[in-house]
Amino acid sequence: HWQMLREHLLWFGQRLTIPIDVVVTLPTKPGTPTDAGTCTNETLVNFSWTESTDSVSGIAGYNCRIGTTPGGNQAYDGFVGNVLAKSVNGSIGTTYYCHVQGKDNVGNVGPWSDSSDGIMVVENAGVSVAAAKFLPDGSTLGMSSEVVTAVFGDCFYVQESGGIPGIRVDPPAMPAGLAIGKTVDVWGTMKTTSSGERYIQGDASVLD
Repeated sequence: HWQMLREHLLWFGQRLTIPIDVVVTLPTKPGTPTDAGTCTNETLVNFSWTESTDSVSGIAGYNCRIGTTPGGNQAYDGFVGNVLAKSVNGSIGTTYYCHVQGKDNVGNVGPWSDSSDGIMVVENAGVSVAAAKFLPDGSTLGMSSEVVTAVFGDCFYVQESGGIPGIRVDPPAMPAGLAIGKTVDVWGTMKTTSSGERYIQGDASVLD
């Protein structure tokens, strides 16, 4: 039943049914956040993304999560407002990932973006193979555009295009698409085997 109050008189009428169509428009999926590359020697880690849209109420801002695993939120989890970037203070030797979600002006949220591909904070970025071999054990580093020269079951070797002797890389899992002749970015921590061989305990991304 419904009731009407008019001039201090309360009146009860018959049951009234009124159909109402409610259209809810959710924000679109934002672009995957990007960063400075596979590694950086800057401890301030920056992420940026392309906007989400909402044709009805507009975008109020973004929920942002930054973690040390894809989809994680160990470093940041909050609303950043209507901006397209977020920075966090990173720790040496740690890899950071970011994903974001649009929120409209009436409180609706859309789908989360895909996670960024990860960026590691290192002490030494852009080092050569030769320079890497002189770094002490425990040093973190990143190398760019190295050529894969050998691939084994649990490790691979890279060298620079000039033919300088290569270095071994031990990844947690072999990168997809890895093969002899491919170009890769490498990042990780310098170590030494019991036999004296210098190697990188880390990971790589295949560039071509």
